[in-house]
Amino acid sequence: MDTMGIVGAGAFGTALALALSSRGREMHLYSDLPAVAQTINMLHLNPQFLPGIGLPLHCMGQDTLATAPDCKILFLSVPAQAIRSVCESLHRIPKTTPVIVCSKGIEASSGLCMGELAASLLPNPVLMLSGPSFAQEISRGLPTIVTLAGEENELLASLQESLETPAFRIEPCLDPIGVQVGGALKNMLAVGGGLVLGAGLGEDARAVLIARGFQEMQRIVQRLGGNPDTLLGMAGLGDVLLTCMSNTSRNTTFGIRVARREITVPLTPSAQGPLAEGALTAAGWPVFQKRIAPVETPILTAIHEALYANRSFAEVFAALLSHP
Repeated sequence: MDTMGIVGAGAFGTALALALSSRGREMHLYSDLPAVAQTINMLHLNPQFLPGIGLPLHCMGQDTLATAPDCKILFLSVPAQAIRSVCESLHRIPKTTPVIVCSKGIEASSGLCMGELAASLLPNPVLMLSGPSFAQEISRGLPTIVTLAGEENELLASLQESLETPAFRIEPCLDPIGVQVGGALKNMLAVGGGLVLGAGLGEDARAVLIARGFQEMQRIVQRLGGNPDTLLGMAGLGDVLLTCMSNTSRNTTFGIRVARREITVPLTPSAQGPLAEGALTAAGWPVFQKRIAPVETPILTAIHEALYANRSFAEVFAALLSHP
């Protein structure tokens, strides 16, 4: 059975390893924290990131990328702002190895989405895995459907056959632009939804923000050459509903806490709780916005300004209600 590797032993990477290992294949979980790799190997647990979930013996922790060239498929499940450095460290893997990017976001310095960034740094076939997929539910074997996006039908079909399990299903898609834009901006939209709730504006206002923000996402996908209808599937609407409406969403919770002034906005991952990728994506919004000009994005821009321009979100949102 082929070995597969997942760079990033956080909650999602660990849950993905567990799901894919159900077919008996050897999984290598790469962590930059030696203690995490050691605990996975000794106790078959990852209590720091996915507590209470046991891992099979053939899920192995690794604290270096030494075995990465042996993996037939490599997944990247690291924070979005770390994708560049991870890709630059993968120069030893065979050029034919598919690299599947699970990270969702926009690189703050370049304005590139994760698949675009990885493809600019690696000669390998780069694909995107996205969709509504909370780590806790995947790890419990609950039914999950995600989208796998790439540019080659034959490779997508082969990977779908290799990766699917009865509980972890995959929809192939030939629109990587639509999938990665959806994955990046739904996190930012969820932070905005949290800001609405935290400011006391209510559920009706959150629905307005989500609906209009979703329309902005579709216009952005079209501007970048993707298919706006891609966002009607798992990697768009499915992910938006889960992330924006769930009380366990890190991005929604983050927005609520910011609006209530319980935390300040971090520009990098910090000790203020689980990573909210939407906040870091919002930091790179001005660079990304230049790429998509002249698309109008009042909702997404308001979220950025509320986080990083010290504007009252309640006042910003009140003005948005009059926007056609």
